[in-house]
Amino acid sequence: MLGSDESIQMTLMILLVLLVCGTTVVVDGFQVVAEKNTPFINRVYGSTCSRIMTPNTKQTPASFSSLSSKRKYRSRLYASPTRSRAVEKTEEEWQSILTPEEFNVLRMEGTEAPWASPLNEISKDQNGTFTCSGCGTPLFRASSKFDSGTGWPSFVQPLDNTVLDLETDFKLVLPRTECICATCGGHLGHVFPDGPEPTGQRYCINGVALKFIADDDDENADPAMVADVIAREARTSSEPLKPKPLAILPTALLYTGLAVSYANNFVTRYQQVGGDAQQQMSTFDYFPLVMASACVFFAVRDLRRLF
Repeated sequence: MLGSDESIQMTLMILLVLLVCGTTVVVDGFQVVAEKNTPFINRVYGSTCSRIMTPNTKQTPASFSSLSSKRKYRSRLYASPTRSRAVEKTEEEWQSILTPEEFNVLRMEGTEAPWASPLNEISKDQNGTFTCSGCGTPLFRASSKFDSGTGWPSFVQPLDNTVLDLETDFKLVLPRTECICATCGGHLGHVFPDGPEPTGQRYCINGVALKFIADDDDENADPAMVADVIAREARTSSEPLKPKPLAILPTALLYTGLAVSYANNFVTRYQQVGGDAQQQMSTFDYFPLVMASACVFFAVRDLRRLF
């Protein structure tokens, strides 16, 4: 049996390991995905980290309605209040214009299998725009794309600060920052603070939630839209976007709380041993100090991105 203090410490340790390793489990009506949130984990364990389980039965519109009725809620805290969108449709209308996979991700907050999207093959050297599959709003330029090694299309920053809404969800207990299309409210993916410069952010987006339109695609590219997004890209390139506080503060606060808890554990143990020559601090007794230092490092790293 564990005492209350030991139980709390064990729980915090497990949470920290999950947070640092970046391994989460995404559960929805179609699949369970072990999501590799950090390139480091992906490089070490490779594709074996991801386990996909999909039902054998095909999802029909009727089954979509059943699942959607069970998922009317959103597991978010501190979420922005419900507001009107530029593009609003009924559930039936979304089902009629989206594929089953698109509806699962955009409207039911599902997650597609890693390495499943052909958009992973598009490089940053290609001139084009990634738009929302639901409403066609330009979201990312190809120049902001990078290979994160996670199996999902990843970007260092959106086209600008107006195209995405960020909300913190706690569906996996640990806070994650959800990316939502500001125009239609569709779920796109999540943003993590482990990306490359200049923003340090990794916008990890489901490929099925995006469509890629090349600038020279005469059939699908609107010249006016291309000119507009190129101009917006130029402004963003000259002044890289800083992440919104909502994308940083929840995780930074969690790291801070863990650091305080570990530091308190170390100080308590040190005071118990202090002055008693018969007792010695063991190597394990210094473990909370090491963990506290690591938590402080990660909290400071995240907060620095706001300035």
